[in-house]
Amino acid sequence: MDDNIEQLVNNLQNEGNENSNGILSKLQEYISYLINNNFNGLIQLLYKLDIDEAKLKAKLNTTHEDPASIIASIIIQRVAAKQKFKKNSLRDPDVPKEDQW
Repeated sequence: MDDNIEQLVNNLQNEGNENSNGILSKLQEYISYLINNNFNGLIQLLYKLDIDEAKLKAKLNTTHEDPASIIASIIIQRVAAKQKFKKNSLRDPDVPKEDQW
């Protein structure tokens, strides 16, 4: 599932509201599972996705929301930021197409 997190987030961003709730729910369920059953796996996932540890800790310490919901929200924000950066990086017309990502 770890390899599919970014694809899951892509689907969440591309789907309509009715389907996006189901995808968000799946992501939250998976995060909750990791919290309860494979915390090291969660840490590895957050590291792999380059989640800002300080931002995550601050958010978890200042709200009473479900931790899985908070983590899912931060993952979605991070994946969206990475996609935006990648999309903007591809726009450089001076870079040959074969050298672009």
